[in-house]
Amino acid sequence: MEFFTMPPRTWFMRQLQRMWFLRPSMAIMVFRMIEERPTHAITVRVSYLEIYNESLFDLLSTLPYVGPSVTPMTIVENPQGVFIKGLSVHLTSQEEDAFSLLFEGETNRIIASHTMNKNSSRSHCIFTIYLEAHSRTLSEEKYITSKINLVDLAGSERLGKSGSEGQVLKEATYINKSLSFLEQAIIALGDQKRDHIPFRQCKLTHALKDSLGGNCNMVLVTNIYGEAAQLEETLSSLRFASRMKLVTTEPAINEKYDAERMVKNLEKELALLKQELAIHDSLTNRTFVTYDPMDEIQIAEINSQVRRYLEGTLDEIDIISLRQIKEVFNQFRVVLSQQEQEVESTLRRKYTLIDRNDFAAISAIQKAGLVDVDGHLVGEPEGQNFGLGVAPFSTKPGKKAKSKKTFKEPLRPDTPPSKPVAFEEFKNEQGSEINRIFKENKSILNERRKRASETTQHINAIKREIDVTKEALNFQKSLWEKQGKYENKGLMIIDEEEFLLILKLKDLKKQYRSEYQDLRDLRAEIQYCQHLVDQCRHRLLMGATVGKNLTSGTMSPLSSLRTCRWH
Repeated sequence: MEFFTMPPRTWFMRQLQRMWFLRPSMAIMVFRMIEERPTHAITVRVSYLEIYNESLFDLLSTLPYVGPSVTPMTIVENPQGVFIKGLSVHLTSQEEDAFSLLFEGETNRIIASHTMNKNSSRSHCIFTIYLEAHSRTLSEEKYITSKINLVDLAGSERLGKSGSEGQVLKEATYINKSLSFLEQAIIALGDQKRDHIPFRQCKLTHALKDSLGGNCNMVLVTNIYGEAAQLEETLSSLRFASRMKLVTTEPAINEKYDAERMVKNLEKELALLKQELAIHDSLTNRTFVTYDPMDEIQIAEINSQVRRYLEGTLDEIDIISLRQIKEVFNQFRVVLSQQEQEVESTLRRKYTLIDRNDFAAISAIQKAGLVDVDGHLVGEPEGQNFGLGVAPFSTKPGKKAKSKKTFKEPLRPDTPPSKPVAFEEFKNEQGSEINRIFKENKSILNERRKRASETTQHINAIKREIDVTKEALNFQKSLWEKQGKYENKGLMIIDEEEFLLILKLKDLKKQYRSEYQDLRDLRAEIQYCQHLVDQCRHRLLMGATVGKNLTSGTMSPLSSLRTCRWH
């Protein structure tokens, strides 16, 4: 819920005439409502923020137990809303505490005098009341939060009437600018077709982002002065109020969950369920069943039972709980994995395993003469792999070897070539297709890298031009701010030169985004091409090694290699 006090455009009224009394009365209402709800434990906290010349200040930092902040305050957004980082929040248990904090903040506000008002506020202030309600009767972890913002806006000034100079002139410039941005945000909120709301134009609208429209109730109090001489200012204030009426709000209850209370409730529910299970087990004579997590000794015992069951020394495993069933299946998986590793280790000690689909390795073995007279691989089992053992060349599976007189020594291959020679032979023969794909992918990779380098240089040039344009635009804005020239409605005047700079900056940003997206696409293509090049290089090296040393490998078929293609 937000209460705005909007001063008139003239400054003849004193502080109390600007609805200052709304804040104490609101605090009284809050504590009275708390007394009327004894079934809830409601916590009240308050903070007092001042926005002066687009800078954030804590009006309660002068309290002895607070002290000044080391780091400047900033506005931070999260899924829960907008909050001020570094702003002190104070717990209040009664009305007197809230009044004391309110009066303390009022004494720290910045005021100045000019021809229209001797006690003119030079800043916007937000007095916030934070509420958090927990149920006393229900042990639910759900609780309700709320936030009341009491906003006191400084009024805009006609520099010709107020005669402001020096620091007062600078303050008036910031006040008029923030009120203009607030009006723009209100107009955007009232337009249902607008997708973007300019909340980040100034600190005031950014701090009130979750308080303007949407999930909130909003009340605007507009102060006017009933004199004919101030008719124009009065009409301007009333127009602002009419625009505020166009903003639609959809308030809803803010429900959150207390993690600590949720954990306590779950622990209590778990204890009750264990008690019910214990009663049920005692009635069914199952008192030996436990529902606590298994320790290492129990897990080792289950592992031993599983091994004995697989070896045939144990007929069955007694099942007493669901937790034990899960652990039994888990130990079956562990034992199976260990046995697979043992079998594979034994085979690798005796044989060199080669994939049947690895035609390059099979071709190299055939050239070495390690096949029988029928063309079958020596020691070929029924599975998918075959072993290379020390069986004689003429030995066939299932037959005994002949006598020593008819025994013939296997053909010995020639001395294997050196690594460079074997590599070149493989590239020119079995690996010629892989080598072709490798060269093509490497050429595409180099071309993409060159394009990425050119795009990066272009992006850097656009970024430098954006910076120069921003400096020129900021220089133009600073000149207007020093002169304090605004239209009647609080909007800044933009000349032709500044307008052209804004259009140029917009086009440059559009080019920057487009070029940056192209660079991201190129980087993705480079990464993919690099992967294919590495894959081809690995295939070439593995193929040459297998062809030379007849060692094992798991080379994928040639169909798994690709060439970089983009349309």
